[in-house]
Amino acid sequence: MGMSGPDVMFNPAPAPPGGLPEDVYEGVDHLIMNETEAELMAPPGRPASGRDQVARYFHQLGVRYVVVTLGSKGVWYSATDAGEGSYRATNEMPAAQVSKVLDTTAAGDTFVGAYAVSVARWREQRRGEGKAGLDLSEEEKVLRYTKVLDEAMEVSTRASARCVERQGAMDSIPWEDEICPTLRDPVP
Repeated sequence: MGMSGPDVMFNPAPAPPGGLPEDVYEGVDHLIMNETEAELMAPPGRPASGRDQVARYFHQLGVRYVVVTLGSKGVWYSATDAGEGSYRATNEMPAAQVSKVLDTTAAGDTFVGAYAVSVARWREQRRGEGKAGLDLSEEEKVLRYTKVLDEAMEVSTRASARCVERQGAMDSIPWEDEICPTLRDPVP
């Protein structure tokens, strides 16, 4: 699968019980859900029996990145080539430290926004290297499916942590320099 088009991110909130028709997922690159949404989006007729099984189901439908946010516990992801490729990475990362939770209203949206910015910056870096639209080499897959995603998860969980420390939806979303002063630096 080439990388010539934009990455499509889907956050099914609120998630429809039983998910969506399976052919919808062919066009989704990143599926980002919380634990409840993952249960609701589980394969029809099969209960969700763990994140790994749910991720494999979505990978087989063409989704390359399955991200499950775990609230105060952190985030878990699974990444592979569409259709369950030869290399697959999974990782669970803890939530960023929070001084005091005031309002969780925009935490999920803030996570998705920070994640989207991280992915876009990685793609922009590839474009700057003259690799836009080219398939990833095996070495680049390992880098993207581990280091790049770990960094995206770290930034996203920090953004959510700052968000829940404030009141309101829009006002609670942190500015980039509040999350990480070096966020503008390209991912190696």
